[in-house]
Amino acid sequence: MDDRTENLMADLRRASLRTPVQRAHDAEIRAKIDALIASGEISEDELNRGVLRARLKVYGHATEVPGHGLLARLPGWTDGLFTDSEVTTFVFMNGTVGRECYDRLASDVGIVHCSKLLCDLNDSGQLDLADPTMNGIVAAAWASGEPGSESCIGYREWQKLFRLNGFTYLGAPSSRPTEPVSVYRGCTPEHRFGMSWSIEMAVARSFATEGMSSRPPGVVYVAHVHPEHLLAFIEEGHDEHEWVVDPAGLSDANVRLLDPPGPQVEEGGASAQL
Repeated sequence: MDDRTENLMADLRRASLRTPVQRAHDAEIRAKIDALIASGEISEDELNRGVLRARLKVYGHATEVPGHGLLARLPGWTDGLFTDSEVTTFVFMNGTVGRECYDRLASDVGIVHCSKLLCDLNDSGQLDLADPTMNGIVAAAWASGEPGSESCIGYREWQKLFRLNGFTYLGAPSSRPTEPVSVYRGCTPEHRFGMSWSIEMAVARSFATEGMSSRPPGVVYVAHVHPEHLLAFIEEGHDEHEWVVDPAGLSDANVRLLDPPGPQVEEGGASAQL
């Protein structure tokens, strides 16, 4: 018997052990999923990928939260943690948040949303990014994202979080370099003033030639960045040897094209992207 058949048999055995009440609950959930997909509120792909908004619509519980209106949460979330149905904000009703509490909350919401969680807790005054126990927490949230994935917050919010948390090198507080550093970025021209740069040209070239997510292939840029615009150096996560750079320190005066554009890439204006 091959592995696939064994796994199928195991699933069938587990299913046969479910009580009538459990089977009825499973049928109710399946009917709810089918209705949500038919109405266009969620897709099967979103559910398969574990998209939080889709999971909330299927498994979440809505409740009226004083001062915030109707919010939702998933079973198993830390007590006091809520979000809205479209996951545009997070609310924590149980007071101040230390490092251990934040780690639990971040685990609840997942890596895609932990940056938004950080931002909301900071804005509410419940989390102090300057506290020594929070050292490196912003860099860790940044590094946990998947390459090319969309962030839940924009560069201005990231800039504020990094500044409040302080400069870190490999996750620890450190002094900034004393001289400008040369860094590389693979992207399309309009994204050349983004925050993510590498000390390795090969890493930038990989991003340029393979593209990022649904973006088209790009080109490689080199920048010479002054120390005050360096926010963190990160090696964990994806072996990108990454400098996180404040876009305020990037312009056509210190960012130049290293590779000539290919036939699908045109020079143009720039926007600040991650």
